[in-house]
Amino acid sequence: MSRRLLGALSGVLYVPAWFLTAAHTSSELVGGRSAGWQAFAFAISPIAGNDMGASLPLRIWMVASALSNVVLIVAFVLVWWRPLTVNRAVVRMLAVATLVNAYWILLPEMRPDLRVGYYLWLAAFALATFAARATVREVAAGTGARAA
Repeated sequence: MSRRLLGALSGVLYVPAWFLTAAHTSSELVGGRSAGWQAFAFAISPIAGNDMGASLPLRIWMVASALSNVVLIVAFVLVWWRPLTVNRAVVRMLAVATLVNAYWILLPEMRPDLRVGYYLWLAAFALATFAARATVREVAAGTGARAA
């Protein structure tokens, strides 16, 4: 599949994920039904000093997960408009971001509460990783990326 198609699919999943329900729980950690943008605001809140009673490692993971959105957006721009700048480091960063965000599935208290917005968001990261990898291959082969 081409980098452009994979990148487009990633974007098609990413944008609605911000508005669809990402989590629904009565636990104090998430605090009810949360759209993707609300989950982001919650995850980034430890930067403002809100510890929510969560452990330090969990707060660090939350912030890393929230900030991974920057990695995705930058990679998306690179794949579409600067394909010659995409290298294996970009692919690795996206792969790590995908794994960081997949962590929420591993939390027994969170897994049953994850909703469609979360899964679309996570899939967008995976597809962006594949798009970046396809970009690296196209650049190495000299096909497609130079014409962009």
